Amino acid sequence: MGKGYKEAQKRIEVAKNSSKLDLSNLSLDEIPPTISKLRKLKFLDIRKNNLKSLPYEICDLTNLRELRCDINHLSELPLGFEQLHQLEKISLSNNNFQEFPIVLTMLTNLSMINLNQNSIRKIPSDIKHFVHLKQLEIDDNKIEQLPSE
Repeated sequence: MGKGYKEAQKRIEVAKNSSKLDLSNLSLDEIPPTISKLRKLKFLDIRKNNLKSLPYEICDLTNLRELRCDINHLSELPLGFEQLHQLEKISLSNNNFQEFPIVLTMLTNLSMINLNQNSIRKIPSDIKHFVHLKQLEIDDNKIEQLPSE
């Protein structure tokens, strides 16, 4: 565990009753599992790290409204991610997604999805389930197919 991990642990400890947490730019390879204790968290910024995956514990943050995961190495979202029913904004730009994360279609409160600069080829027809979606950013992908509906 490097300096960044220890700093992340500190910030998580301090944020116990907070609604915001910034773990950006800490060179993290993983998020400390203690993040699951932050049940009041509404905003989480984990941009600019070295994350290849998100921990399952992130799915315990059921009050989360905004999640920023840009500029990492993510290629999928964890099992249980659909539990984040309150999520309104998610930013996953500049990662390694080959496919549109289908679990997002279960999060019907999403109003903004940023998937710019990935390698996504197809947008699923399930995006019709996004009744609140106002902004879908998919620039700089490899889109070959859009939904026909």
